[in-house]
Amino acid sequence: MMLLVLLSALLLAGCHGVPEQKTKFTAVKVPAGEAVAVDAGFWKNAPSYELLELPKYVKRNPVTVQFAWDDEALYFRFEAVDDDIVDESPENQKNSLQLFADCLELFIRPQNSRGYWEFHFTAGGHFGGIHFPARGRRMPSDVVYRPMNGLEFKAQIIGTLNDFSDKDDRWIGLARIPFAGIADRCAPFSPGEPLLFQVTSVAYSAYADWDEMTQLTYIPETPVTPHYLPAWGLLEFKL
Repeated sequence: MMLLVLLSALLLAGCHGVPEQKTKFTAVKVPAGEAVAVDAGFWKNAPSYELLELPKYVKRNPVTVQFAWDDEALYFRFEAVDDDIVDESPENQKNSLQLFADCLELFIRPQNSRGYWEFHFTAGGHFGGIHFPARGRRMPSDVVYRPMNGLEFKAQIIGTLNDFSDKDDRWIGLARIPFAGIADRCAPFSPGEPLLFQVTSVAYSAYADWDEMTQLTYIPETPVTPHYLPAWGLLEFKL
């Protein structure tokens, strides 16, 4: 009887496709004395990861992401090929920038934390971070950008913004996310400790015939949402 129960549990886990181990990704250490910029030389040695196509969505253009770190912050660099760069975000928007603009979303959670962050970075340079106390407690009152000292973001556009009469090339972003800010509202952790994370890209284009969204990790036949925590990857920090 006990064997039957164990076999049933294993089959159930297999049906949901939940892996026993997380997919691992790497953040490289920023060389001492080198400034962190979107074109800094150390990015050439940083692994680049391309986001995946998702069911029910379209992937027309590649989006790649990279990670680096120093003793104080995580650096998130990305490059999104984009033929129609859009950002109609209202000034002082308090939440949900992804509804108004081409946007990269970065989700971060310390391994010993129930709570996690959802950061938004748009083509027009808008950004903000939302904190949820837990996956099972995402209330309307939580969906607001929280102040975070040291959170920075810059976007570089190769093309024109909000002009669908021409074709654009791409936009590149670089975010600085302080470790102290991540730990705030989450559980404490030390810089260099692996973090659970997810990345999603949302794009709008006059040349697309369907909604465009891609994601860094996805488990087939599971919910298509970045809030599905079993699909998140593990970000490791290389010295």
